Amino acid sequence: MERLPPSALPTSLPRRVFVTGQGGSGKTTLAQALSAQTGAPAYHFDDIAYDPQTHRRRPMEARLADVRRISEQPAWVADCWYLGWTEPLLTAAEEIVWLDLPWRLAARRIIFRHLRASLVGNNPHPGIGKLWDFLRSERQRYTGAPSDARVLLVRDGANNRATAKRALAAYREKLIHCHRPSEVAAYLTKVRAAPQDCPLGEPAERPSSPSS
Repeated sequence: MERLPPSALPTSLPRRVFVTGQGGSGKTTLAQALSAQTGAPAYHFDDIAYDPQTHRRRPMEARLADVRRISEQPAWVADCWYLGWTEPLLTAAEEIVWLDLPWRLAARRIIFRHLRASLVGNNPHPGIGKLWDFLRSERQRYTGAPSDARVLLVRDGANNRATAKRALAAYREKLIHCHRPSEVAAYLTKVRAAPQDCPLGEPAERPSSPSS
C-alpha cells in the first residue's frame, strides 16, 4: 500500500473520520482530540462490540444496527479496530486514519495503560497474566497472515495488520497512513489549524474589522 504522508491529506475539515489501528496505537486519544476539535461525537467501538458493563460480546444484529445508525449521521469519529462488519462506516467516512505504529511503541503504551488502570482501580482485565496474554496476542497481529473476511464476523481477534492492509487498500484515496507519532501529530495539527468550513491548507479569511 502506498504511503501517503499526513501533509497530503486531508484537504478539508473532517466531519466523518474512521480512526483505526492496533492496541496501543493511540486510536482513542486521536479520536477524542478530533471530536473536541470538530464537535463530532466520538464512538469507542469496544463499547459497541461488547457490553460496557458485562464485557460480553454483543449480538451481531445489535452491532450492525449501531453501525448503520452512526454511519447515517452527518458527523462522527469512530475509534475502531474492528473490520468485517464496519464497512458502512468505512464507506461513509471522509477520512480513514490508520495508526500503524511500531510494535515496541505500542507495547510500551499497552503496559503503561494497564498499570495506570490497575493503580486507579478501574482495570477491567487486571493481573500480569492478562497483560501478558494481551501483549502476546497483539504481537502476533503484527506478523500474522490476512484473515478471511467471513472469520472476522465471528472472531474479533482474527483482525491483524495484514488484514487491515488488505481491507483499507480499497479506500486508498481517503486513507491517511501514519507510521510514526510525528505523522499523527502533523495530521492533528493540520486539523486544528483549519477553521470550520474552511479548506485545510488555505488561510482563513480575516474579519473586515477587529471584534470589540
